[in-house]
Amino acid sequence: MMPAEMEVLPLSRTAERTSAVHFLRFELTAPQCDAVKAGAPVVVGCDHAHLAAQLQLPDSTRTSLAADLA
Repeated sequence: MMPAEMEVLPLSRTAERTSAVHFLRFELTAPQCDAVKAGAPVVVGCDHAHLAAQLQLPDSTRTSLAADLA
């Protein structure tokens, strides 16, 4: 699954700093949401030629994600 199209969000600025948030957003199907809520493992990764990586989310993160999907 590829990330959803990038959104440009307004930055929060003060005289001392500019805040920026970097994130990826994925649009999960209803069956994918149901699987996460049912306890299925969630694996994230990168398939870039110079940085291949894969990680299964810890249970605490998966549980938090499942709660967000409720």
